[in-house]
Amino acid sequence: MIALRQAAALWSDRLVAHFGSTTFDTNALAGAVADEQAGDYVRLAAALELVLRGDRAPATIALLRRVLDDGMFALTNSLIERGQAALALALAGDVASRDRIAAITPINGNDRMRDLALRVLSG
Repeated sequence: MIALRQAAALWSDRLVAHFGSTTFDTNALAGAVADEQAGDYVRLAAALELVLRGDRAPATIALLRRVLDDGMFALTNSLIERGQAALALALAGDVASRDRIAAITPINGNDRMRDLALRVLSG
């Protein structure tokens, strides 16, 4: 949970810029996840925050899976976003993403996040 909170904090500036506020209600975050025009990193930040709030909505899970499946979506050179998405999927209890998570390239700390996510999913 702490690792995911740190990941969400990394992207919080995107949410502040998008919403023009430092507080975001759940409906606004869900709207950002669904908004194709919001930008990849705003959408990822919103999804991470929603999972931390207990959200398990299909749109949130689908967006986090997209980070792992789509090589052009919400990725920086460090690929750290994949580890963050893996942790969020694990926290959401998305057992169906186990193979996606296991396939994460072990670089820049992703190996630790990947392994933690897999342990969480294993119970």
